[in-house]
Amino acid sequence: MEASSRSVADVLIVTENFIEAADISDAIPAVPTDRIVHIRELHAGGHFWQDPKFAPALSVLSYRRSETSFDAVARLLAERGSALLLLDPSPEVQAQFECVALIRPFTAADLARKIAAIDFSGNGLKIGVDPG
Repeated sequence: MEASSRSVADVLIVTENFIEAADISDAIPAVPTDRIVHIRELHAGGHFWQDPKFAPALSVLSYRRSETSFDAVARLLAERGSALLLLDPSPEVQAQFECVALIRPFTAADLARKIAAIDFSGNGLKIGVDPG
């Protein structure tokens, strides 16, 4: 695999659950683990949001209504070209960001299908397989 031109990460995972983050990482074997960043809460990523070069190809965000910065961070990542995969969003939030969503509990197969369905052609990363 060629070295990535992205700053810090090709994939961002924001979830409090370490096992869930590991499962998500396992679902994208084409991306080396050192190119995947996992943070537990959005506020812990403030230094990433301030870096204009931080633009992961895929951002997997666990939706929590209590995180007041969710909309701003999701919008920022989308504007930087990151494909969004939201975990447990309301239908309104999913529609607002026009993105893929998974509702817990989900299986590894569910996750793989959702990732494979994402169009990464605009951001240059090859993740998943062509759903055909």
